[in-house]
Amino acid sequence: MVNTIASLLKVFVGLILVLVSIWGTVTFKGWGQATIDLIQGGIVLGVIGIGLVFILLGFIDFKG
Repeated sequence: MVNTIASLLKVFVGLILVLVSIWGTVTFKGWGQATIDLIQGGIVLGVIGIGLVFILLGFIDFKG
């Protein structure tokens, strides 16, 4: 019983956070563009990170 209530509370808090963040992005004009810029920068950094991992794996294979 307690586990079910705790799980429902987590879902409810998560829904509230998602709805509030979407409302804030739609309501305040600059936040939507800032969010898109952040996502685009994160994608670039992620691709760079994956490339560095492949480079390191390649150097490890040369050693072995």
